[in-house]
Amino acid sequence: GWPDSYKCDYPENYKGTLLKDFHVSQLSCNTTLLLVTIGITMLVLTATVTTLCIYFDLPWYLRMVCQ
Repeated sequence: GWPDSYKCDYPENYKGTLLKDFHVSQLSCNTTLLLVTIGITMLVLTATVTTLCIYFDLPWYLRMVCQ
């Protein structure tokens, strides 16, 4: 009975969808790709925050606010 008898039961929002019409993204299947994406995002975020701290002298402002 392929493909008409194969339907998704989980996740709930795809329940009843034919399995041939259900596609999972590469990011959710590939652990290495997921870790690389998270790592690059964290690296860019850290570099941006560090650059902003140096440019706007954030530690000085934080000390002045705490005074």
